[in-house]
Amino acid sequence: MKPKPIVEIQAGFSLAAAAIAIGLCGTSGALGVIVASGLGLIVTAGLAIRYHWLVRHRYRSRHRAVRDRIMIGCVAVGLALPATLGVAVLAGAGTAWNWPLRSVPAHFAVISASAVFAAMLTSSCVDWYLIRPFRDGVLGPPVCQMADHDDETVLFYAQAWIAHRTVAEVIGWGGTAIVLIIALVAMQNSTHNPTWSGIFTYLAPSGAVYLGIGGYLVRRLRYVPQYVQRPSPGLGRWVTGAIPTISGEERQIDGFVADVALGVGLQTITQEHRRKDVDLGDAWRLDSVQRPLCVNACERWIPHCDRGLREDEATTKPCRPAATVQRHLEKTDADAATTSP
Repeated sequence: MKPKPIVEIQAGFSLAAAAIAIGLCGTSGALGVIVASGLGLIVTAGLAIRYHWLVRHRYRSRHRAVRDRIMIGCVAVGLALPATLGVAVLAGAGTAWNWPLRSVPAHFAVISASAVFAAMLTSSCVDWYLIRPFRDGVLGPPVCQMADHDDETVLFYAQAWIAHRTVAEVIGWGGTAIVLIIALVAMQNSTHNPTWSGIFTYLAPSGAVYLGIGGYLVRRLRYVPQYVQRPSPGLGRWVTGAIPTISGEERQIDGFVADVALGVGLQTITQEHRRKDVDLGDAWRLDSVQRPLCVNACERWIPHCDRGLREDEATTKPCRPAATVQRHLEKTDADAATTSP
């Protein structure tokens, strides 16, 4: 199944927002773009260099290799190019341009919008270069092979996954709230009708609350500290337990932890390959148990598991002879015992 071009869209929006910020705000916009895109580029470049160094001698599936090249292009377009444009403007390449926006709040709103898209793209890059290689078995056995990963490691990656998603969520919705509030203030200042002016004066200071952003963030993030602090099941663990419901009954959970996300919490896959979500606040109620999965072949517990993709390539339309692919698979399994992800 071909993945949706989410990262490509994020890169395009990041570049467009940065160009708008620089075009409308001049040097202040360039400085904001440099900070937002530059920080994202530093984080992404560090993870990407580490990742490509670790996989330089490993055989990856064609899907992973193609997506790796696409990710490099997305980083160049969505983070490196905006930072370069900002540096060029600050260096004096566009000092003769008459910047349209002069208002400081307007500058703040436009720059905040640029930071939102840069944060979204950076979060996707952290997923791709740090979390997904560990979960999908690019750098070693996938997490469904439970005996090859200790509890501390799988919990660390789950906590890192939820932590960087939390940061991106706060920046994203916080920036959106800033843009909306400043827009409401601008509308209030631009009207001369007393009725409309009074309405906008009431809405502007609490625009984020009325739009539900504050409450939405609280509902999605309230259990994150509890999940990080309490010992909870990590990625790739088979969990069992009973979760109390509002009606007083108990919901039985028996499945594989494939993902950790804000809002939905732990995403578990049952034996029948059905999805059941568990709130992060209830994760501590679940117990991890050993379950032999993917012993002889990939059982598709993980979407786009690299081990399963490599096995498919070895038996269907391999880009190398099947014997060569099999030797690479055996070498990857052997290296996993000595090389940590």
